[in-house]
Amino acid sequence: MPLSDKVKVTIVVLGYVLCLGTWWTSPSIAFGDGSMRVLTPDSRKFCQVPQAAAQQCQGEDCPLRQKVATTCDYVVRQAYRQINLGGCAMEIKTWTHCEKEWCQPGMDGAACLAECAQVRESLETCKVQVIQSFFQRYSLEKDGTTKVS
Repeated sequence: MPLSDKVKVTIVVLGYVLCLGTWWTSPSIAFGDGSMRVLTPDSRKFCQVPQAAAQQCQGEDCPLRQKVATTCDYVVRQAYRQINLGGCAMEIKTWTHCEKEWCQPGMDGAACLAECAQVRESLETCKVQVIQSFFQRYSLEKDGTTKVS
């Protein structure tokens, strides 16, 4: 019994949709490695100045300083989303592979530091560039403050 054209088209479309579904279910498709690390936002490092100002403030300027600290934290979180979604994909991939190869438990810690130092530096440079770009986009200074804070 031959299949109708409608059934054939339905089978082809269903197969296509199932194949496309792997893009959302497998991180190894995009990066070639299912064990890619995801970096967590480090607001304490990049927003140290506005956070300290918000904690030490007194009087009428407290709401403004709190807002600047909150804005800085938000911007850093947004920047890390960009970093993890592709802004520093190659650096994260290289760092993940280096750590996997040289920094496993039971291995020489000095070798880990020596072999992955350049990779960590490259990743840190990329992170700082993305974060500074986001700071500029949101009118923040390089230390996470505003010109009026």
